Amino acid sequence: MKVLLPPRLFLICCLGMVLLRMYYPYYLWISMPYNLTGVVLVVAGLAVSTWGSNTFRQRRTNIHTFKKPDQLVMEGLFKYSRNPMYVGFLIALVGLLVVLGAASPAMFVLLFLIVTDRWYIKHEENALNETFGAEYERYKASTRRWI
Repeated sequence: MKVLLPPRLFLICCLGMVLLRMYYPYYLWISMPYNLTGVVLVVAGLAVSTWGSNTFRQRRTNIHTFKKPDQLVMEGLFKYSRNPMYVGFLIALVGLLVVLGAASPAMFVLLFLIVTDRWYIKHEENALNETFGAEYERYKASTRRWI
């Protein structure tokens, strides 16, 4: 199941949210034009994810979730969150939820959160601990998992 990388899960969740909104909009809670405030969250979330991924590119380190990490990145947004790219994706999904204005797509936000927290992050933390040991443990103790 290592082909389901986080950006793919994010896109699947976006698509699922839109389809649920179209075919099963259960409880429309935000109407036009108020739902458009979600666009700000979508843009902000994608900016956070991009910033995090650019930090990896600048360091010329591996960004792939299921490959062995070659550097421990602790600067930029990584000073505040061990997983800013996931935080960004989650913010963008919440923004899309607001844009869609229906309750039913929220299940995909929850799905993304659970899969990311229990599968991706758990896998990455194990790999980082195995590779960097005490240095990673110190970073982990000083920096929150999400925010």
